[in-house]
Amino acid sequence: MTAVSMYVGRRFADRSAAPLTLLNFSWSIGAFLAPLLAARILLHHNYRAAYVTLALAAIVAAAACWFGLEDDPQNHTITRSQTFQVRWVILFALLTFLEVGIENTTATWLATYAQRVSRAGTALAAAASSLYWCGFLASRGLFSLVLLRADPVKVLRGAVIVGLAAAALLVTVSEVQARNAAMILLGAALAPIFPLLLARFFAGAEDSSNSRWILAICGFGGSVLPWLTGWISATTHNLHFGLATVPAALFLILCMMPALRFAPQPLPANPIRPS
Repeated sequence: MTAVSMYVGRRFADRSAAPLTLLNFSWSIGAFLAPLLAARILLHHNYRAAYVTLALAAIVAAAACWFGLEDDPQNHTITRSQTFQVRWVILFALLTFLEVGIENTTATWLATYAQRVSRAGTALAAAASSLYWCGFLASRGLFSLVLLRADPVKVLRGAVIVGLAAAALLVTVSEVQARNAAMILLGAALAPIFPLLLARFFAGAEDSSNSRWILAICGFGGSVLPWLTGWISATTHNLHFGLATVPAALFLILCMMPALRFAPQPLPANPIRPS
């Protein structure tokens, strides 16, 4: 996934919003289907068969990359301010740290939250939290088409605002129907945010390989925020307070978004003088 994101950022640059959203949608579908397919294999065979199937799928993917992808060299004829590039990387490292942390927190804690709030069984709580994933997958598929025409920055701003409202509603209401609606809305709002942040980074980055810092730090955020949610919940003995990390993180993203308007501007390349 990291290599694919870097490849798309290099190939499409400032036009990468729709391709990145489509790719995020495709691997979200894969993450959804893979456990179901593995379960079917294990019902009739064993773990060796499951891993052989995985190896064959990896060989097919590697062959498709080898014969189907062409790595165009990046154009380095235009240089940008190094200081601004560092700030650009730090800004998006912070934004994606929060965003992936939000996604992992909701994925980790929503079933537990639904079970405690409704005091339903584990199966019913898991079914309720699946509403989040329905909204998430449907939204990524839809926005991969919408972003062919819509302004990515406006879509990003709207998604963050809607996600903040849905997260605040989720942790403040106890009525079942309102909570379920908030789960669907939260999933739909969060779905396009990460690929849109990556697309905005690639639009202003001089070198797409700088995304390695962002993709590494965002994974760290995916570990820290779920832990922070659990720590706050255990300390306060209230999961409502723990899940308040989600609207709080979305509020921080919203506060940092004005900085996205100031993309690094190209500096004129040194002219080549004839000898």
